Amino acid sequence: MKLRSHVLALLCLTIASLPAFAGTIVGTVVRKDTKRPETGIRVQLTDSQKDTRTDRQGRFEFLEVPAGPHPLLVNIDGFEPWNQNIEVPFSDTVRVQVEMTPLPAPGILTGRVTSGGGAKRVPHAHVQLQTLAFDIQADDDGAYWMYGIRPGTYRVKAVALGYDPVYTTARLESGRSTIASVDLGAPLSLSARGSASPAAAADTLPVDSIPEIRFTVPTDTVPPDPTDLARKRLVKVEILDGNKRVLCTLVDQELFPGNYLAHWNGTRAGAPRLGAGSYPYRIQIERRPPIEGDIVLP
Repeated sequence: MKLRSHVLALLCLTIASLPAFAGTIVGTVVRKDTKRPETGIRVQLTDSQKDTRTDRQGRFEFLEVPAGPHPLLVNIDGFEPWNQNIEVPFSDTVRVQVEMTPLPAPGILTGRVTSGGGAKRVPHAHVQLQTLAFDIQADDDGAYWMYGIRPGTYRVKAVALGYDPVYTTARLESGRSTIASVDLGAPLSLSARGSASPAAAADTLPVDSIPEIRFTVPTDTVPPDPTDLARKRLVKVEILDGNKRVLCTLVDQELFPGNYLAHWNGTRAGAPRLGAGSYPYRIQIERRPPIEGDIVLP
């Protein structure tokens, strides 16, 4: 009885190890467009960590693969990944034709960031592709290049200190260079003349002699990143009297980071023009310490 049990166990073990309970995968890897065999390509059975490589005819083989479904993966640079479940039969061979689809050749996006209708080149502007994690900085001449961009239509954003962000659209074709230059328009500037209209201000004081306050709305990061450049800050510029009381407010609005000018011709709401002299001013940018100085009214 004991001998019979040993014989039965040995027989079961032998049957379990026979190739009849496994199959074979035989296949070829070719390019889909030309049907040319791909040599030396790694082919993987991802559920068993088995892999092999194609020969000179693009052929590969997996022996004694357990019957049932198995995920087969072929991944080549420049091609779409090929990944399919292959049903391996009992004691038989399954043949697979792996056709690899080439990816479109990447393109190059290049251009220049300018202002004033192309009259001035803007150095070190940030250029972004909105749908990709692409963010580069233009060079000293405002030029930029992006390599390895897949064909498609992209929204391009340019951000520079002292300008409003500007968007444009670029369409890249396979293996080609596309030029997408961006003009930021006029620099951000602010001309505040109290409550007087521009005509009244010009009548009261010659434009070329109107005093100005120069100030900068700073960024929070150095060097500034695009997110920081695109966020406005609340700015208030006030003219004061000798007792630090507010005579008039020149600026009370949100501004992008950049350099600004605030002009004042000595007028204020509901009051005649102030006389010549030196007047203190105060600039408050968000919660930063206030900036104080004097403006001279001729």
